[in-house]
Amino acid sequence: MIKKCILLGVVIMSSSNLSAQEMKYEGGKVFYDNVEITTGIAKSKSMSVSMDAFSSFKKAGTIRGWNVFWGIFGGYELAAGAITAGSGNSVGFIDIAIGGVSIGIIPGREAKRRMWMADGVKKYNEAIAKK
Repeated sequence: MIKKCILLGVVIMSSSNLSAQEMKYEGGKVFYDNVEITTGIAKSKSMSVSMDAFSSFKKAGTIRGWNVFWGIFGGYELAAGAITAGSGNSVGFIDIAIGGVSIGIIPGREAKRRMWMADGVKKYNEAIAKK
């Protein structure tokens, strides 16, 4: 919590600068002025600089939200299926399969999310270079 408050303070103070800083994308994380920022902060910063970058960060955020949903749903289905199958009901195996598929789609979606994050950083940096 304190780390997030400090991060938000640093971002707000650095946003008062007249010239925009470049973003970096390394290891699946976005850095602004050598401070790691969230997708939401990157989206906010890019709104006034490049709507293309904003759109990319927004897509990345949407994918992350759905990945959380699929993870929770898949975990529930796996647990419910295991309990149902353990009690002798063969329908439980269908729930286990649904849970496995729900969790199994997440890595591919995370790769798309990382692609949109990198694209957003690239578009942001191109936009501030033109200014």
